[in-house]
Amino acid sequence: MDGMRRPMQAMLIDGESNRDAILSGAKKLSIREGHRLYSFGSVLLGYVKDEFSPWAHVAYIHHVIWTTLDEVKPEHLKEEGYDSLCEAVKDLSTHYPDINPQSKVTVVRWRPLQRGDKTPAAHSRS
Repeated sequence: MDGMRRPMQAMLIDGESNRDAILSGAKKLSIREGHRLYSFGSVLLGYVKDEFSPWAHVAYIHHVIWTTLDEVKPEHLKEEGYDSLCEAVKDLSTHYPDINPQSKVTVVRWRPLQRGDKTPAAHSRS
């Protein structure tokens, strides 16, 4: 399996306000239900509401944290626009109906893709 490369990662982001925040560089973090296997490297952020409003943006994941929602750092909640854990649970439940403070989550941070960024090569198996 030498020479195998990782495929491009993708992350669906909901809403026009999130699109605008990502494209302007203001939004650089997402809290996702479950422990997800995002890895450092390029990611395609996007959303397709209908055939007239698709958008995509390539970024670079540089930080991934696996934790529970009640252990997400307050500054990460604030960066996502939440003033409290209760507010985060209420909002996230619109996408993840069973989420609660003890739910496993993945916190993903990205930055704009820069020239020379490379996606890490896949590990070979023996």
